[in-house]
Amino acid sequence: MISVTQEYVYAIRALDESGLVRSYRRFHWDEEGSDWLVETVNDDGEEWIVKQLVVESDGTTHRYWWGHVDDEAGGLGDQALDPSVPGIEAIDAQDVLRAVAKGELISSVRGVLPHAGAAQRYECWRLG
Repeated sequence: MISVTQEYVYAIRALDESGLVRSYRRFHWDEEGSDWLVETVNDDGEEWIVKQLVVESDGTTHRYWWGHVDDEAGGLGDQALDPSVPGIEAIDAQDVLRAVAKGELISSVRGVLPHAGAAQRYECWRLG
């Protein structure tokens, strides 16, 4: 388990609850065979992850946010995301927000992630 300070939790929560510009991104981690979906907040030119969803190749799902920043499998990214890294793709925010409001991440996960078989596992993006 990753050691997390209360200061880090407060900082991520403050970013998540702020009115700062948000972006949504996806990527596939070939080494692990996992799909990632992140919500970032732009703070002074840096993209900080405030919500992160990871679906492993076996279908195991991990969800991280300020209320659950880590577990035995991993944790919320602790560094600013560099969106220029090859393989990281932007997702249209309105599509993500509409789908979350309807209780699903996306009506057709093909628009969000390259692995369509994972569609039902992305409903856990809803955080309350």
